[in-house]
Amino acid sequence: MKTKFFLMISLLSLTLHVVGTTDGYKDSLMVVACRLDTAWNIGSLEECAVELKGFASANPAEWMPVYYAALCNIHIAYVCQSGKEAYFNEARKHIDALKDFPAADASEVATLQAYFYAALTAAYPQTNGRKYYASVISLYDQAMELNPDNPRPICFKSHFSQYLPESLRSDEQIAEGRRKAAELFSREQPSPDKPFWGAFYLNNFKQQ
Repeated sequence: MKTKFFLMISLLSLTLHVVGTTDGYKDSLMVVACRLDTAWNIGSLEECAVELKGFASANPAEWMPVYYAALCNIHIAYVCQSGKEAYFNEARKHIDALKDFPAADASEVATLQAYFYAALTAAYPQTNGRKYYASVISLYDQAMELNPDNPRPICFKSHFSQYLPESLRSDEQIAEGRRKAAELFSREQPSPDKPFWGAFYLNNFKQQ
């Protein structure tokens, strides 16, 4: 535990040093965002979380580190076996903070909020299924209305919908959503100025 603590402190100190300039911040954010896009184990995700928290502290006018910090904590909550609530609380804090950034992409923020509720539902289906189902669908729909070319709400609405009862889902619409999301992902160019994650997860969904 002590070794892990000192590793986290070292990573945070290094991150704060690297992101002291705008160019350094954007280059470093791209590196971490690319790692986060495919990371699916606790160690890698926690390292990303520490670095993203450092980016947010060193660049308080930038919304992207806050966005990615929320996303990272949601992913940790998905894969960890215990202590999920602490990561959900951290993710919720970052999502709430996005309200203070007028420049934040509204479609991406709505997608992130929906993804958060979907993760809560997956973690505690008996208590959260009915509680958050409508919000998840509504927020994904809102995100698609705000930006029809955003692949993330299309992708993750399709994924969420496949676990709904037959009376509430359309397998044809799910398949079409995945096809459309794949097409939009293929056009997307990674950038430090906007989210670009999701294609990796879509490919995994197709294999399930």
